[in-house]
Amino acid sequence: FLGRKGRLLTAGGPVLVHLRPGRVMAPKELPARIETLATLSDQHRAVVAGWLALPGLGWLPSDLNLLSDVGTAQLTAATAGVDELVAALGRLGPRTAETIAARRDEPELAGAITRTLTEALARLEPVFATTHSGPLDQAAYGAAGLLGAWRDGVGARTADSPHGGALRRWTRAAEALEPLAEDLPDARWQLLSGQVVGAEAVAALERGMAEGSLIERWDAGGFRAFDGAGQDRSVGRFLGAAEAVRAASMSVLPAALIEGRPFGTGPVFGKVAALEREVGRSRGGLSVRSLISTYGEVIAAITPCVLVSPDSLARFIAPGAMDFDLVVFDEASQITVPDAIGALGRAAACVVAGDSQQMPPYSFGQLGTDEGEDTESADFLVVADEESILSECVQAGLPRLWLSWHYRSRDESLISFSNAQYYEDRLSSFPAFPGQLGDTGVSFTRVDGTFLRTGTRGTDKGLLRTNPVEAAAVVEEVLRRWQQRERSIGVVTFNIQQRGLVESMLWDSEVEGVREALALKDDGLFVKNLENVQGDERDVIIFSTGFSVDANGVLPLNFGPLNRSGGERRLNVAVTRARRRVMVFSSFDPEDIRTDQTSSVGIKHLRGYLEQAKYGAPPRVRSEVAIDRHAEQIAATLRAAGCVVQTEVGLSEFRIDLAVAAPGRGEVPTLAVLLDGPVWAARATTGDRDGAPVSVLSTIMGWPAVARVWLPAWLADPDGVVRELVQRAQASAEALRSVGEVSASWQTSEQPAEESDEPSDLDQSEPEPEDAELDFTEPDPEPEPDDELPDTAAELVGSTAEPEATPTGLEAYVESDLGPYPSSVLEQLDHDPRARREVVEVMRWIVEESGPISVKRLGRRLVRAYGRTRLVDHRMAQLRALLPDDLRRDREDGFCWPATRDPLDWTAFRVSADVKARPLSDIALLEIANAMAYVAGQAMGIGTDELFRQTYKLFGGNRLTEPVRSRLADALRVGVARERLVERAGVITA
Repeated sequence: FLGRKGRLLTAGGPVLVHLRPGRVMAPKELPARIETLATLSDQHRAVVAGWLALPGLGWLPSDLNLLSDVGTAQLTAATAGVDELVAALGRLGPRTAETIAARRDEPELAGAITRTLTEALARLEPVFATTHSGPLDQAAYGAAGLLGAWRDGVGARTADSPHGGALRRWTRAAEALEPLAEDLPDARWQLLSGQVVGAEAVAALERGMAEGSLIERWDAGGFRAFDGAGQDRSVGRFLGAAEAVRAASMSVLPAALIEGRPFGTGPVFGKVAALEREVGRSRGGLSVRSLISTYGEVIAAITPCVLVSPDSLARFIAPGAMDFDLVVFDEASQITVPDAIGALGRAAACVVAGDSQQMPPYSFGQLGTDEGEDTESADFLVVADEESILSECVQAGLPRLWLSWHYRSRDESLISFSNAQYYEDRLSSFPAFPGQLGDTGVSFTRVDGTFLRTGTRGTDKGLLRTNPVEAAAVVEEVLRRWQQRERSIGVVTFNIQQRGLVESMLWDSEVEGVREALALKDDGLFVKNLENVQGDERDVIIFSTGFSVDANGVLPLNFGPLNRSGGERRLNVAVTRARRRVMVFSSFDPEDIRTDQTSSVGIKHLRGYLEQAKYGAPPRVRSEVAIDRHAEQIAATLRAAGCVVQTEVGLSEFRIDLAVAAPGRGEVPTLAVLLDGPVWAARATTGDRDGAPVSVLSTIMGWPAVARVWLPAWLADPDGVVRELVQRAQASAEALRSVGEVSASWQTSEQPAEESDEPSDLDQSEPEPEDAELDFTEPDPEPEPDDELPDTAAELVGSTAEPEATPTGLEAYVESDLGPYPSSVLEQLDHDPRARREVVEVMRWIVEESGPISVKRLGRRLVRAYGRTRLVDHRMAQLRALLPDDLRRDREDGFCWPATRDPLDWTAFRVSADVKARPLSDIALLEIANAMAYVAGQAMGIGTDELFRQTYKLFGGNRLTEPVRSRLADALRVGVARERLVERAGVITA
């Protein structure tokens, strides 16, 4: 042991001499260092052996030290020589490379060979420069080695001597293409080598740019991994989620409104209770206007959405009684500006929905302007109102939103006339399945009837201004359809007398159910004249024009309302009422209307509509946009596969891109194909692009199958896309054949009617009774309602109550059983610091659990925890002295607050089953004020006495004694000061 250090130093001497200056090493470190150095030495020898084994480096010394500067310089020089040799070998060819490689371990000979060959290559560089040959040319020329290629080309160069014509042509071509060398070297070489003919250079460049652009866009758009089926699934999931959100909103929104009410569903008090009593009266009581004026705030909380006509709004809801966030005018083209003003003044924002091409407001009995009145002498100029609030908003330049989807008409011909004449072809309708055999479209039936004009001899006065023959034909058609169980039929006449005649004939028909349908006036059977049909819609609409030529064979151009200014709007309303079928019965031909003899737009449009009904809709017009080559390419490929394909199917802006009939299945298409072209991309939302078209075509328009073709999927696999389309067309055709018909599955009138995209009618023709507009449904009767809170607060916080039934802010007061701790601890408070620290910790625990808590209640709980039953004054003084300052957070009220509850923002309150267990004196004033705010909010306004009584009941009390009333009054003052309560004219609100 004594000689170990000396032996270590002796053995490590050869290593220690290499210590850096100033470095000191302890002898005990030496063995570990020696082992590390031995490992490092072995690794170094392995690395050196690896370098020496590489070709061209065998001449390095075997004792090469890579850890020294000399050794590193030797290795660097040797590898640089190898790199130089490799560069030369790369251009000399394989045979020359083998010769040099065979001499790689003879550095002097290898170096001499390398220098000779490098000199030879240097002699060739001027040749390449003169001939404008770049690296790509040289690589192609000397693919097997430059020297070999040069040797092999001796014969060609000799043949080209002495003039060098071929060489000069090459040089001129290379010089002309020199600008392409840097940016387009491949294109330059293809032209030089003859792979691309010079005359096609521009076209080849354009093709290359197009391919490059396609690749760039393909990569930038992430279409490399595009999955058409996956995209369909993504769209389907999105649309399904959107539909689920819409469906859920029908329950979520009402639930949120109910949840947001300041009062609950249990017993009520204050204004809420007073309103309940008023509504529940069987006789007497306030009128609707007085009821809303008195309890408008409560009614708004109960029914935040009110459906009311403008006139009833002005009569029933006084200004200021109820304020609305939004007013929506439906069928605004029939609402006058004066009628709308009252509603506009009661809301913060408005939406005006209507169609300026439909009926104007009914003007009978309204005051007009005396055109002969001298207005020049007036002090100011009164600008006349527009005819409706809709027109007024348009003239005022308010923001406008065009609603263009039209899916009521199950046949485009039903809307095509109005779309062209009134809506500038901006409505997007949907093509119906052409293979259907259903009863759809517009038809014209010529009747040999006579219009009985005033003054016609021998005419019953009751039949004047009617056409009995035409009426009989209309009634016969209605009864025929009725007996076939069609129940959605409307009859429209051009005058009131014809309407009365048709209706009376239907009443007298004695066909079962007709009279009841006419009397009910629901979505069944109606007979109306042109003036009052707006807002109605039926599956089948039957027109009776009524008029006919006179005794001279001339059709008088007097068509009642159509002759007036704006008569064309009445026609528009009438011809757009049908969902499925329009039948026109007329005792004259369209050509009998002499449009050159009238200036009435309505009469001219009537002739146009009758011509379309008689002769069919005009042929469709191709899209004005450029030809969709994507669609044409798919169509051509499908036709090559044997399909019959139609392109741009439809009469409106919306077209089915391709309608496909399967091979061998005739010409009736059974598959609608939609593409993602420019028109598709112009639609703003996913619902408009991918939701509504597919849904309407398949569910309403009767198409057996609807398919989408995505451009990336087509570009990636056109054969696969065509194969899938053909299979779907065959499957849909087979499905139709299997049921025995090639027909769309139309919904009949016995099924629920499709939702209309037309505004509903606001009938203002009859005055409304005083109490008929707002229906306040009487709540379910409760046993002995007392308009008070539950008898005990435990009813609100009991364990059996539903979680959502507990009012916001209301909590249960909790006191846990503490201890028992040794009672001797209290006796040691004066002289034992450990006892004081223990008591302080128990205090903190109690305050954290039950605070805010009064100091006295805190003391009582603490002494009980230590086994004492009474809190004597001496002990209370001791506890007050020990109370930490951070727990005394309410100096005014003397209550201790836990750190988790800040008096500035705590709005809750705790209740217990019995006020004796926790009297008001043990409840912080701010907590009582919070309870008052809850009661006042539930009541939406309450008197002081009732507020005190209901608040005391919350805490389990019944009888208001003077001390209790005083405590509650103090809490009210605190609540007002802390802005938890507002007091106005004796009414307390939250």
